[in-house]
Amino acid sequence: VLLHGFGTSSGSWRPLAEQLGDVPVLGIDLPNHGKSPCLPVADLDAIAPLLLARLDQEGIEALHLLGHSMGGGAAMALAARLPSRLRSLTLLAPLGLGPHINGDFIQGMLRANRLASLRPWLGALFGDPRSLSGSFAATAWSELASAETRGALATMAEHLLPDGTQATDLRDRLADLDVPVKLIWGARDRIVPPGHAAGLPGSVAVHMLPGIGHLPQVESVALVARLVHQQLAAGNAGRPAPLGARVAPDAPMPAARSA
Repeated sequence: VLLHGFGTSSGSWRPLAEQLGDVPVLGIDLPNHGKSPCLPVADLDAIAPLLLARLDQEGIEALHLLGHSMGGGAAMALAARLPSRLRSLTLLAPLGLGPHINGDFIQGMLRANRLASLRPWLGALFGDPRSLSGSFAATAWSELASAETRGALATMAEHLLPDGTQATDLRDRLADLDVPVKLIWGARDRIVPPGHAAGLPGSVAVHMLPGIGHLPQVESVALVARLVHQQLAAGNAGRPAPLGARVAPDAPMPAARSA
């Protein structure tokens, strides 16, 4: 199950999903993103019951959970609600492990009302800003072009990232998990500081990728896929692998359970 970051959608996982081969995947659009409805979100914990409802709706009884940035924070909040269903947790540059966030990036992205003003902010996502491609920028703009979407995201940011600070601390959630937990972080991340990975429980594996920014799943997709495959093997050890049909990563949140 793949949970995307702020300002994008589950479609952003397609390059990684292709690298994962025959692994069945489900990408879920978080509230105010992609095909999911615009909803008030007080904090990362408020997203967890919506995700749980989606898993129940799909009949998913066993899963590996992978989240990026905001999706990583949502994954940590959800993990505690999956005591017997969760096989492994993989986090890419997640929110929820420290107070710092690049607030200028968030506000710049939300203020941009044309592709030309969005592009300079998108460059900050990469270890080398020159890696920003025209197709990546165009896709990002298609996610943010609607003024209604940007307004909903701005309200969401006010709750999750007030005054350019992460409002939710989820570090203690990792200590209580008895499944393999892996953090993957770009050492040149300019959005969420890689230093937030310090001081975690010894059971948490940390992979710091030199020269990589906030998007390891884009800049180093083959390596991230290899690390995820290792998580699948570790989480399935001694247990049958989760079954299910492969699902394209574009599933919305269930609107009926959005309160």
